Amino acid sequence: YTFSNVTAAHTISASFKLITYSIVASAGANGSISPNGTTVVSPGSNQTYTITPSAGFSVENVVVDGASIGAVTTYLFSTVATNHSISVTFKTKTYVITTVVGINGSISPASAIVNHGASQTFTMIPSVGFQIASVLVDNVSIGVVGTYAFSNVTANHTISVTFKSIEVKTF
Repeated sequence: YTFSNVTAAHTISASFKLITYSIVASAGANGSISPNGTTVVSPGSNQTYTITPSAGFSVENVVVDGASIGAVTTYLFSTVATNHSISVTFKTKTYVITTVVGINGSISPASAIVNHGASQTFTMIPSVGFQIASVLVDNVSIGVVGTYAFSNVTANHTISVTFKSIEVKTF
């Protein structure tokens, strides 16, 4: 401001406020982001976000300022100089149950992808003239069974079956 043609005393004052930026964070169902909501950040400062899925879930995608950055569990905004946004979505964990089948029979289903906490039943099917010799679950014998159910699945598993000829006894 310029005072013109000054013939008396004048007073001028100014007030200042700190520039701040906002980072808006949100999380979908089945997990959280911390801090959540709007965080006010000073220019040039850093702000870290921690992403935590609920039990049985994993990070599906993180979006920062409208662009996907993948399935990360932490994110750092460094040297903040503008407003930002961060959002996260979660997905149910899945597990693979692999089957190993010897000759002269099959197993149904041939393999399975199972949601966290779900169950899956397998049926061993010998070919004509054959019977089940053994069934292994995660390399541990469970005997000679025609069906086996995995319940409350929380890890990958393997089920193996072998078959043998039916012995015919003659008298």
